[in-house]
Amino acid sequence: MVAKQPLNRGLVSVWQQERLRWLDFGDGAVQSIIDIDLPGLPRNVGTDAFCACSKRILLLGGGALARYFNHRFPAVQGEAVVYFKISSGELEITMDTIEVSFPGGKRIDAKVGNFVIHTDQSEKYGGGASAPEPFDLFLASIATCAGIFAWNFCEIRELSTEGMALHMDCERDEKKKLFSHIILRLTLPADFPEKYQKGILRAMELCAVKRHMMDSPAFSIELK
Repeated sequence: MVAKQPLNRGLVSVWQQERLRWLDFGDGAVQSIIDIDLPGLPRNVGTDAFCACSKRILLLGGGALARYFNHRFPAVQGEAVVYFKISSGELEITMDTIEVSFPGGKRIDAKVGNFVIHTDQSEKYGGGASAPEPFDLFLASIATCAGIFAWNFCEIRELSTEGMALHMDCERDEKKKLFSHIILRLTLPADFPEKYQKGILRAMELCAVKRHMMDSPAFSIELK
């Protein structure tokens, strides 16, 4: 939790996970999501907001949104901020680097921070089956990313995760030879409060892997 402010109708709190920050008005819903590394480029210009401190909310979207917010939550100062576009010459882009090595056979390793991720090919494709294939890791990243967002949702609300499980099914388009539908099925703990059911699903939608697939980056291959 970044900050919280009591209101006459409850509590508004600001939560942050990795680069994402959002508001929680106590109803279990995830609202007003922004990427804190790109605050000038909100996900939704008309509704996104972020908390600069515990008593002041900056609302991206104009005066009407600020008037509505101040009417509903008079204990919090809502201030409208004019949305502006950052020119390409002023936009600073950061880069994360992954170093790839070839230890032998069809094994390919990737150094990510202080960790080394091992991959291999199945025996069917000439590998030694000593590690998952790269595409298997890609699929696993979708499921585990959604999983940690679900787990964090429970942790910050002090909800039990005993019995919680997540399964992911992939439907293949045989003509395109690609997966056309990925289905995540979350099993909730037996005593999970009903009021948080929609909220935990919204939290899983924040998964960084899924967001990169929905707003895919440009790819380029170069010789060094």
